[in-house]
Amino acid sequence: MWAVSWVTPLLAGWWSVTAGAVLVGGSAVVALSRTVSVRRRLAGLGLLLAGASALGVGLRVEVLTGQPWTSSRATAHFAGVVASDPKLSRVAGWAGRPELQVSLDLQVERVEQGGRVSLARVPVRVVGYGDEWAALSWGQRVSFDGRVLPRGRADPYAGVVVARGPPLVVAAAPRILGWTEVVRGRLAAAVGGLPNDARGLLPALVVGDTTQVPADLTVAMRVSGLAHVTAVSGANVVLLLTAMLGVARWIGLRGWGLPACALVTVVGFVLVARPDPSVLRAAVMGLVGVAAVAGAGRRSGPAALLGAVLVLLLLDPWLARSWGFALSVAATAGLLLLSPVVGRRLPRRWPQAWRDAVAVALSAQLATAPLIAALSGRVSVLGVVANLLAAPAVGPATVLGVLVAVTATVWMGLAHALAWVAAAPVWWIASVARTVAGLPDASWRWPHGVGGAGALIVLGVVAVVGGSRVVRLPRSMRVLCAFVLVAAAGVVALGPGRWPPPGWLFVACDVGQGDALVLPVARGSAVVVDAGPDPVLIDQCLHRLGVHRVPAVVLSHFHADHVEGLPGVLRGREVGEIVVAPLDDPPEEVARVTAWATADDVAIRRAAAGESDAVGAVTWQFVWPTHLLLGEGSDPNNNSLVMRVTSGGFALLLTGDVEAAAQSAMVASGVDLTADALKVPHHGSAAQDPRFLAATGAGVAVISVGAGNSYGHPAAATLGLLAADRMVVRRTDLAGDVAVVAGSDGLRVVTHQP
Repeated sequence: MWAVSWVTPLLAGWWSVTAGAVLVGGSAVVALSRTVSVRRRLAGLGLLLAGASALGVGLRVEVLTGQPWTSSRATAHFAGVVASDPKLSRVAGWAGRPELQVSLDLQVERVEQGGRVSLARVPVRVVGYGDEWAALSWGQRVSFDGRVLPRGRADPYAGVVVARGPPLVVAAAPRILGWTEVVRGRLAAAVGGLPNDARGLLPALVVGDTTQVPADLTVAMRVSGLAHVTAVSGANVVLLLTAMLGVARWIGLRGWGLPACALVTVVGFVLVARPDPSVLRAAVMGLVGVAAVAGAGRRSGPAALLGAVLVLLLLDPWLARSWGFALSVAATAGLLLLSPVVGRRLPRRWPQAWRDAVAVALSAQLATAPLIAALSGRVSVLGVVANLLAAPAVGPATVLGVLVAVTATVWMGLAHALAWVAAAPVWWIASVARTVAGLPDASWRWPHGVGGAGALIVLGVVAVVGGSRVVRLPRSMRVLCAFVLVAAAGVVALGPGRWPPPGWLFVACDVGQGDALVLPVARGSAVVVDAGPDPVLIDQCLHRLGVHRVPAVVLSHFHADHVEGLPGVLRGREVGEIVVAPLDDPPEEVARVTAWATADDVAIRRAAAGESDAVGAVTWQFVWPTHLLLGEGSDPNNNSLVMRVTSGGFALLLTGDVEAAAQSAMVASGVDLTADALKVPHHGSAAQDPRFLAATGAGVAVISVGAGNSYGHPAAATLGLLAADRMVVRRTDLAGDVAVVAGSDGLRVVTHQP
């Protein structure tokens, strides 16, 4: 069922419908057969479920692709219901000034375009700008003008709508959702005076709101193996339920009171955390885990879990392509199958609540380790230790956080006091994460992607099978191990190739709308040119590449989409120096870069045109700016550092965001611009000088650009110029990480989806 749900969104709708009809017909043939055995019944049920999934996906895809307004990029007027909380980010706007970008999901109900009205309930992803978009909340009815960009082949929505101007709120959210907004707002106000770590982590523990968690703490939580604590997953809900049921037992609640308490807790959690798919999924997984443990435990648990997975995949087949869903299922399976075993082996002198919390946390960490390895390319060596140390504090922090949220609605003074009490266990969790992440070899580099996950599973199962020689395993466990080994072998065989590829000269990391380039100089060591807009994304890319030492970070200019990721480069790595552009603009980003460098005791050096440098066999020369070019467009862009890099006998031209004026000046100066590979300036914008592009003579052009960006990058005119110059073009928005690789017959390009 999972495999069918994963594959069918990639197909045309009518293909999925046809395949579903064939599978359902096959199940009918099996059901009508005269000889009905258990195996035939199972085969018929499997065909029926797979067919139902294919039919459901096909019909949904037909609806998503059949809207007449999705085929035109003209502006239209949209009306619908906000279906998610806004996600905020800072991007470089007009003239490089930081601008607030907001993305959210919208359930469209009405579209007007060119006098034609379409009525259909379909989801879209909306990108807007400004505080008015950031102020929207789940459940509000809004209308606005926007331009539609086409959907990706496997996207669960009809397209990306780039808003033109602010939204008009037509109707408020339902009263119950308005109440939850009050709870969230008062919780944020109650923790507002706490230290940064506690202020960010406490709402994350209570409602899964991670927007205020410091970026470096997010990295530390992942490296230390504690990321599951703040994720909205089944394990997260189970931790909350475990704590609440412990309180219920302590106050004397018994019998039907305990399930009622669990149900009220989950309903309240869903309402406050928002009833979006990820939260509903987590709630279902949490209830499955608690119900299984309360019932027949390990006997009924797997059946309940698999039943829940089937129902969720039928309701939302796109969950099959969600890492969050896979993590939820894995964490819940760990709870059902591992936590009873772990709990029995913990010291009996521990309080029962502590034993439950530690068993749940350890089981979740072990069960999700292969998936986390696939995502991050790292295995947390000290994750078990971190979970053992942090788990006893998770329950108290969660319960106290819930009390803070409830109390804040009636008495803010008491809520402030409780928040400071809750800050103690939260501080402990953050301290454990930071301490463990800062230890040498806290995590080991591991093959990234599906192959890495399969390898870790194989290693774990081999350990279990090897241990069975000492401790005799029951036949059912041996069969399970054999099944997992076979499945893992298939995963490894079908997994992606080695990353990074041998002979790579540079990689353009997929960090969204920004630049982050990596030049390898030795094993585990690389020069980083620009850091992108997000510290987590660049840190993950460097982990995937196995980079733990950075002799130099070059910041081509100070726009946010090139420097805001710098903390992710500095975190846990030995950094030699930071080389910056000659123009200190915009000043607020200059100040932030200076503060980050000072905090990590990294020297900052200003580059000069004509200056050359080398690390290992990689050499480079700054060919621009020879002088400050002002008033000819965006000053920071036009004064970006341009590097001509020589590596492995090939020349690379890294161009920052220089626009047409600076490009023309370089061509006129006669500087050597020839290169085998070109990083296209300014994310492929239309501000290009054709003479500059032609002067490079490059055979490969790499465009670092964010998917669905509102700037129209890369411009069609620029793509036309690159095609006319016969360059092979690769884009990070379509291909993910892009590697330029040296071969005996020249350069080739290898891509990798993170």
